[in-house]
Amino acid sequence: MNRKYPWLPVDERLVPDILSFKYPKSFWVRAALFIEMLFAVLAVVGTLILTLLPRTASNPSGVNATSTQAPIATPYR
Repeated sequence: MNRKYPWLPVDERLVPDILSFKYPKSFWVRAALFIEMLFAVLAVVGTLILTLLPRTASNPSGVNATSTQAPIATPYR
């Protein structure tokens, strides 16, 4: 908590050290927490990328499916 954050607009004693990992002592617990936070950030970034992608040029209702196969003769009863 003795770190100085010059970019922080409030007193740094009011903000807890969220990413300091003082309590988990095991390497594996720290690694698991790091991986979990990394995946959470990647999920948010991926969601933002998919949300901000430009729209497609074609309208889905105007797209017709075509087949290159010959139609199958089905007998009607």
